[in-house]
Amino acid sequence: MQKQVEIVEIHPDSLLEILTEASLPVSDIDPDSSTFYGAIFNNKVVGCIGFQELGETALLRSLAVKDSFQKQGLGKELTNKVIKEAGKRAKASIYLLTTDAELFFVRMGFQKIIKASAPDILKKTKQYSEICSDSAVVMKIDLA
Repeated sequence: MQKQVEIVEIHPDSLLEILTEASLPVSDIDPDSSTFYGAIFNNKVVGCIGFQELGETALLRSLAVKDSFQKQGLGKELTNKVIKEAGKRAKASIYLLTTDAELFFVRMGFQKIIKASAPDILKKTKQYSEICSDSAVVMKIDLA
């Protein structure tokens, strides 16, 4: 990472601008069951990621990096942060839904799964059932 960026836990309300710019959903964010991290540079959010706890699994949410900070490893650093933190909370796996970042997440160790084989707890989320399009790919990484 060339620019000095600090990754800190952050309230999702502080991420609305970057999430909206990235066309990521914000209507279903539940601060009580989710943890978000912001990548801060010069007191501004330049990247973010989060995860929602779903029993023994987690749903990765809202990976976004400002254009001027892309291709510097920040997305990888943010994703690794969520993997590490979910592991600390004894999550067995992390799922995600994506329409345009499948190759990135494959490089991060996630595997595409058949959408219908996703666990029921994931299927009950608004992210799965309402927000993501039918063309969204479901991916998973095992932590245990």
